Amino acid sequence: MFSGNTAAQAAASAARSIAVASENAPSVSAYPFSPSGFGTKFADPATLPAGQGNGVAFSADGAAVAVARNASPYITAYPWSGSGFGVKFSNPATLPGINGYGVAFGVV
Repeated sequence: MFSGNTAAQAAASAARSIAVASENAPSVSAYPFSPSGFGTKFADPATLPAGQGNGVAFSADGAAVAVARNASPYITAYPWSGSGFGVKFSNPATLPGINGYGVAFGVV
């Protein structure tokens, strides 16, 4: 399991997964979830988010997961699949100027 206090959790029915943001490395962890319960933890992202994870969310279609945190660039996003985290998306061109405490995907 993860270590440290849990800051946020997110579930994605489309992704059939649960993600947890926490104060200690790796600051984001994810697990498959089905009606029978938790599966084996997915591998950590190849590029870990820096700092403490404060928020986490899956996109509505379950194809991406984002982590808000207390270290620059304050938000990190990854593609998501049944295999877990993909290669980190590029950082936003204009970074938030302060700690991220929550994250959400809008509908496009």
